[in-house]
Amino acid sequence: MDGQKGPEHHSEHPRQPSDPLSPNPGAKACPDPCTDGPAQYTEGFNEKIHWGAILKQSLGFLVFEHTFRLANDRYARHLLLHKSFWEDYGDSLQHFDMGRWGDGDDFLVNYIGHPLQGAVSGNIFIQNDPHGRSERFGKSGAYWKSRFRAMLYAAAYSAYFEAGPVLSEAALGNEGGYTYVPKCGLAPCTIPGRTLKPATNNTGWVDFVVTPTVGIGWIVLEDAIEARIVDPLAGDSTALKWKILRGSLAPSHSMANFFQGKLPWYRPWLYENATGRAGNLIVPSNKLKDPSEASSWRDQGAQSPTALDESGNGATAACPSGDVEIVVIKPSKTLNIAPENVHVRRTSDGNPSVIFAEMP
Repeated sequence: MDGQKGPEHHSEHPRQPSDPLSPNPGAKACPDPCTDGPAQYTEGFNEKIHWGAILKQSLGFLVFEHTFRLANDRYARHLLLHKSFWEDYGDSLQHFDMGRWGDGDDFLVNYIGHPLQGAVSGNIFIQNDPHGRSERFGKSGAYWKSRFRAMLYAAAYSAYFEAGPVLSEAALGNEGGYTYVPKCGLAPCTIPGRTLKPATNNTGWVDFVVTPTVGIGWIVLEDAIEARIVDPLAGDSTALKWKILRGSLAPSHSMANFFQGKLPWYRPWLYENATGRAGNLIVPSNKLKDPSEASSWRDQGAQSPTALDESGNGATAACPSGDVEIVVIKPSKTLNIAPENVHVRRTSDGNPSVIFAEMP
């Protein structure tokens, strides 16, 4: 379909079987719609959030983070190897001090490192949320709802990272279980001629709050940079220079891609359809394709072109029986509207009468 402007809503009315513009004249045409009974609203997209993949990828991220921590914290390694694991973990939880904001860590750790953690864990959720992974930065409610869900997951991930059993700072390194003076040693500790920070046991509200809230801001910033800077430059191109640009300007997205087994610049709207059947750039998909499922528009070659009027209305020869994917070609860019954002109004006998979608 070709249109000179992007209206807020797009709708199509399937043509009658005799339409000479049908791209498949030998194909079985839509029967005349049944007029008995009221029109039914159906939406074929019913993919659920992939919690198994979220937990698996989050586990990989946890292992990565704690490996880095233990490699750079000699005392944490000592406690892990020489102290009673469960007894020290219980003592650590009992001494969490939630009556203060700061935990004694540097600005770089609390306000850069932890927001990055929140952004990566949030992106792990988004890339496994079928109603969020294809949402692009903008004013749509679907975009902001998906990012809010990601923030809630990042908050849960952060809480587990701080105080959860087995793979947490309280369990591996006993955060909260001992008191120390930052950049000095176990309390009491002094260095002649230097003013040191107060003693702390590395607990407080800062990580629990900053990780998800600033982390989701990090995600939105990356989304905005990609939508407002990268997309106008690269469009749908998969040239190496644009791949590098996408990956380098979205570090949290790139890291989340790593734990999903994909390359840093991978984006679902560029490499596969919304249901993910086309696999990815590293691990091919072995899942059989449902014959009734809409295939990627890149494989279809943008069939059934339709010109829209100024109101966003047009007629199409398409006669979909399942999910519908729409490609909108504008002078400036090409938009791929995923099946979850395309709605089909059908008559009581299941024939499509109107196809409509919200335009980004």
